[in-house]
Amino acid sequence: MVFFRKSLSEDFVDRYNHTWFFWSLLVLSVVTWLLPLSPTLHPIKTSGLQREYSAHCWCPSEFTNAHRAYTETICGTAFNRKLRNEPQSGDVQLQMASDPDLDILHTEAVANETIHLAPGVESDVYLEFFLFVKTPLMLFLFALCLKLPHYSWLQFASSYGGDLSKVLESSIQRTAGQDAESRRRTLQGILGAFSKSNPKWSAALWYLIFKGFMCIIAVGVVIKISFYLSPELEQLELLNSVLKAEHKTDLTNDILLCGFSIRSMGKIHRYTVQCGLDRVTPGISSGAAADIPLGLYKALYSALMFAFCALTVVNVLSLITWLSKLFRHRAARGLKLSLDGQLLVTLAHDNIEPLAGQELVETFGSLPTKAEENQVV
Repeated sequence: MVFFRKSLSEDFVDRYNHTWFFWSLLVLSVVTWLLPLSPTLHPIKTSGLQREYSAHCWCPSEFTNAHRAYTETICGTAFNRKLRNEPQSGDVQLQMASDPDLDILHTEAVANETIHLAPGVESDVYLEFFLFVKTPLMLFLFALCLKLPHYSWLQFASSYGGDLSKVLESSIQRTAGQDAESRRRTLQGILGAFSKSNPKWSAALWYLIFKGFMCIIAVGVVIKISFYLSPELEQLELLNSVLKAEHKTDLTNDILLCGFSIRSMGKIHRYTVQCGLDRVTPGISSGAAADIPLGLYKALYSALMFAFCALTVVNVLSLITWLSKLFRHRAARGLKLSLDGQLLVTLAHDNIEPLAGQELVETFGSLPTKAEENQVV
């Protein structure tokens, strides 16, 4: 298949792009996509596991058992509603001895505002979406961006003048074992047919466009990572630290001050009692919280940034080198090589051996020009 086969109509930089980088990104995409299935990974699920506490309160001596049960119910319920950042009902007022403003109870809402989550989007859900959906998808798109231009170039090269790669392969196979004169005549026949083909578009110019497009793709990936993905990951790392701190916060050693009203004997009496807290739902252990591999993802994006910066430099140097090969070297040889002929000779020199490239140059030099052909006719 043309999608997978190695072609002689490319150089080693093209193979870095569409082979090594493509398969590396594809493997990383699959690994990050399957990472949630790992039995050792237990990310925080704050939306599915809400913290919940029960209250046990020190009540006045005149309170009956029914009053005591009512007090603990309304104080515990009000505290849990405050934890979930839900509006309070009734006239229950809460304070904590260590945090009178109860700021510790709504750190997640502050974090959501910090990273500008859409309304109704849970912070932990978006965190897992970025790690296990968005990151694999972006890696797959990066790999696709490196592969599709190469595939387009191979499709063009295969339809140009009998296929550039096959022309080079034929020049090797059909001249194997021949003496110098026979090899020269064989090459003249192959290259004569190639030079007489008159395609609408120049293969050399298309190859330079392909090279320039690969430079643009590498630069685009660097911009995407440095200005969008990495800053977003840093914000999510801050959010993750907030979530871990919130779910590891031990409120059972604090004192809750709960103010409420009770109607008795036609009168409304206001009470403020001290309550202790018992956690009903289990806490998130520090080991489970650390299982979210944000450090691994930061290292991944740093490595991708370095790799694509290096790939950008390599592709730009490759484009400059090919411009020099196709124009400067062609003029220096003083032969009647077209741009496409120079492309063919250079590919033979790079992919086969230097002697093959020199032999093709000499063969091109011995071919008659169109003016000479018209004179013979």
